[in-house]
Amino acid sequence: MVGKSDRNREHWQLVITDPSIEGGKKQTILWHVREHAFETFSSFAMEGLVYFLLSDEAAEYRKNYAFVIDPMVNVDGVAEG
Repeated sequence: MVGKSDRNREHWQLVITDPSIEGGKKQTILWHVREHAFETFSSFAMEGLVYFLLSDEAAEYRKNYAFVIDPMVNVDGVAEG
């Protein structure tokens, strides 16, 4: 959890990377999802990305990048839809 919204809802962030590689040598890729309540399709895209980034196929990507994912940037707007 990285903080709370204006209406006291939890704001979460997920970082996927290879922790054995020093962070200063990696580029950061930020992906934010669910900015508007109707954007449910982006949740499915994010879920697919997370599955891929955690797979063996993505090991090389995790060595070179830190993927920072904000799964719901507008928690109040989505909750109150």
